Amino acid sequence: MEVIKITKKEASHLLDLSEDHFNDVKSRRIKPNKLQETFVAFANSDGGDLYIGIEDKSINT
Repeated sequence: MEVIKITKKEASHLLDLSEDHFNDVKSRRIKPNKLQETFVAFANSDGGDLYIGIEDKSINT
C-alpha cells in the first residue's frame, strides 16, 4: 500500500472538511461491511471523496 505524507496545511484542511454528498470521513476502526455501504452509495451516485482514518467530528465533540 502506498503511503503519502501530507503537509500540516493539508492535514488541517482534511480535519476541517464538512461531510456532504461528495465528501465522507470514516474512522480507521470501521468494519469492512460498513465501509462497503459507503463505496456502494458513491458508486450509485456522482461519486465523491472518502477519507479513511479521520474520526467523525460528532464523536469528538
